[in-house]
Amino acid sequence: MHLPECIMAATETGRYALLGGGILAAAGTAIGLRSMREDEIPRVALLSAAFFVATVVPIPIGVGTTHPTLIALMGLLLGWRAFPAILVAGLLQIVFLPGVHGITPLGLNTCIMAIPAVGCYYLFRNRLGGAAQPNGRDVFLIGAIAGATGVLLAAIIAAGSLLLAGGPIMRLGILFLTVNFGLALVEAILTGSVVQLIYRVSPDMLLAGRSSGASKIGLELES
Repeated sequence: MHLPECIMAATETGRYALLGGGILAAAGTAIGLRSMREDEIPRVALLSAAFFVATVVPIPIGVGTTHPTLIALMGLLLGWRAFPAILVAGLLQIVFLPGVHGITPLGLNTCIMAIPAVGCYYLFRNRLGGAAQPNGRDVFLIGAIAGATGVLLAAIIAAGSLLLAGGPIMRLGILFLTVNFGLALVEAILTGSVVQLIYRVSPDMLLAGRSSGASKIGLELES
């Protein structure tokens, strides 16, 4: 799901995409940090580490491999705080997995993951914590749909970035979008199962923070 530096920097429009991604990532990270309470730092750090670890777990799809993303799970549990969590995980990838994607596309790659995560927060969080408490099967379905949605949204943003880069890179965008349909199925099962487990063991993790800074900032942006 990460776009390497050599691909996006190969064209002028690709470099503009990198610049735009960096600006958006900085803005999203600022919102996430502003919404983060001190007592939430350990959970954000834990999920950031989990996101990093997931990126080194290969999943064979067709002739290549991919890896879990945990995009929807990050969004459901963190909201806007997913931006700094994913940014830090990206920095860890650069340090411990050199050559994966480089420092230049860090902002764009953060946006590819974090924007769908925040989108999943607003699309699905209230369905898990509404007045009518869902049963276990419904929780799994909500988590599964969120998981698939997060991956597909990220794939669309990544493919759009490749298409924006233009030239022969445009073909990679279409291929990228097609390959990630398989990952969406894997992510749906994984996210649905994890969300269902969290809902049974510690539902407060899914219900907490609905009136936190992340939600308040979201309301500010909407008003």
